[in-house]
Amino acid sequence: MSWKEDLDERKQKEEARRYFRENNSEFFSAETWLKLILAGVVLTLGFGVLYSLFVRVTHVTFSYILALMGVAIAKVLKKIAKTGNMKIAILTIIFYAASIFMSHVFYYALEYFTLIDYGTIFDYLFEPIVWRTALSALSDSGMMTGIIYLIGGFYAYQSALYD
Repeated sequence: MSWKEDLDERKQKEEARRYFRENNSEFFSAETWLKLILAGVVLTLGFGVLYSLFVRVTHVTFSYILALMGVAIAKVLKKIAKTGNMKIAILTIIFYAASIFMSHVFYYALEYFTLIDYGTIFDYLFEPIVWRTALSALSDSGMMTGIIYLIGGFYAYQSALYD
C-alpha cells in the first residue's frame, strides 16, 4: 500500500467518523457537554434560590415542588441536547439531587443571615455549619418526603430518557 492509498483511506475513515458523530444522537461534542453542565449548574443554583425564597416568604415547605424541579431540569437538558438518552437522564438525576440539597443550603444560609444579621448572605453561604445543617435537615426530613423525592427522581429520569 502506497502512502497515497494510506492517505485516502485515512481521509475516508475520518469522514465516516465525522458523519457518524453528526448523525448519532448518542454522541455529544465537547461544546454540547459544556452547555449541558453549565445549564445544569445554573438550574441547580437558580432552583435552590427560588425554592429557599419561596419557603422563606410563605413558611411552607412543599416537597412536591422539589420533586417537580427534576422534570424542569430534564426538559431543559433535553432541549439543549436535542435528544433524550441515558446520558441526559444521568445528568438530570445528578442535578436534581444537587438542586434538592442546594435548596436546603440556600434556605439555611438565608435563615442564618436574617437571624444573626451580620455581613452578607455570601458570608453564611460558605460557612460549614450551614452545609451541615442543610444535610442534617435533609436527612431528618422523614420517610414520606424521601419517597416524594424518589418518585420525583424516577419521573425526572423517565422524562429525560425518552424524546
